[in-house]
Amino acid sequence: MLSVACVLKAKTPAAAAARAFANFYSTVSGLSERDWKLGGIPAPKSLAADALPKRPASEQPITLDSLLDGEGVPLRHEHWKTPTAHEFAEHRRTMKKAFPDGWAPPRKLSRETMDAVRAMHALDPRMFTTPVLAEKFRVSPEAIRRILKSKWEPTKEVRAKMAERARRSREEWLRARREEERRIQRELEKESGQIRVKKGDKLSLT
Repeated sequence: MLSVACVLKAKTPAAAAARAFANFYSTVSGLSERDWKLGGIPAPKSLAADALPKRPASEQPITLDSLLDGEGVPLRHEHWKTPTAHEFAEHRRTMKKAFPDGWAPPRKLSRETMDAVRAMHALDPRMFTTPVLAEKFRVSPEAIRRILKSKWEPTKEVRAKMAERARRSREEWLRARREEERRIQRELEKESGQIRVKKGDKLSLT
């Protein structure tokens, strides 16, 4: 690669261009080293910004500086000034009075779960007390007391009927779910324009 001195000595148009570039670089190279001392002067304001109407404070964009005051402490949150409607406030007080511990809808335990509750209590009544069982199965203590107090047990025929009913209900639910999945699949294929090929279909030239 040729050096700058060799290019400058050459008697060609390229040498003249290189000489001009060297002279220009020598004049502007000192600009980056000069300190103009403009760091403390703020940037001038735009004339277009003064002409535009100012937005109200509620519509101003939220920035980090607007969320923090001078000492870096977050500003206090202003509560919503519009009061709560009387109907909503009354409903809130009624629900809080009726359910002090929060909304907890009752759960329906299966027959197998009830048998498990009785078996655990019979195994160790001191360990599996009513509060412990209520917390374990997520039901009220009154429901556990009624389960433990009840002495009724279904016969073999009744148990068989209950098991058959549960099996049919589960099969119907699965069948309905499969039908829904097939319907959704057919709609998706119809929208995409795809043709579903059934098993056993063969190409014929008749």
